Amino acid sequence: MLSHLGDGEKRIAERKKQLTAVVDMSFEQRQLYCKLVGQAPPELPGLLAAFWQGLMADCSNPMSTREDFSNLLHATFSAQPMPARFFWKEGVHDTSDEFCRDLLERLWRREWTEIKMSDWVWIGSAISMSRAHLEPATFLYYLPSLLLGVIEEPEYLELALEAIIPLGRDRRPKGRWWGELLETISLDQCAALRAFLVHVRSAFLRSDQGPFWITAAEALISEAETFWDTRIPSLTTRIKR
Repeated sequence: MLSHLGDGEKRIAERKKQLTAVVDMSFEQRQLYCKLVGQAPPELPGLLAAFWQGLMADCSNPMSTREDFSNLLHATFSAQPMPARFFWKEGVHDTSDEFCRDLLERLWRREWTEIKMSDWVWIGSAISMSRAHLEPATFLYYLPSLLLGVIEEPEYLELALEAIIPLGRDRRPKGRWWGELLETISLDQCAALRAFLVHVRSAFLRSDQGPFWITAAEALISEAETFWDTRIPSLTTRIKR
């Protein structure tokens, strides 16, 4: 059955057969993530961590192209079905308001794969305002368009980073909106966000200002890394229930 595969592909296929039931994450998503990040999250169970180490040996070339990252996002964030509800159910939204109209015009009833960075820029205002207006599942649905847009247009990196961490100096997820988002996001989607942070840190933060110079983008990346690293254990526990 595996005779048409090379030795490396056979090893990967064997690991897939052994561990497909460990967590609710497809083999393709695990492969793409480990190629991009280059390391297994330490919070994963021992058996799965061992799988990651072996898989990385078979996928030793890091993922660095736009196509690689696009493949990861498409494997992790499905374009269908689209969210049933657009605006946050606990908010008050005036569809005659220009900001709400822009959200509807640029996002509503469009698959995330159709959304470009120009759409997010057109909407304007702080990304946290767009986030607060949308149902958590809806914001999560459209988020990969923002992440992929940054790979193409890195000048908007801070916009994407602000989108994936809460407001406030402590960056703590407060209120029902964040509670629902963290109940909605899957472990593989969380892993994709973490992979995004690793990718942009290595690709875009090559400062020649010296070790004591920290840019706003670098500070945001560090905050986002801390935030999502602390979410992985609770997400893993939720999936095992």
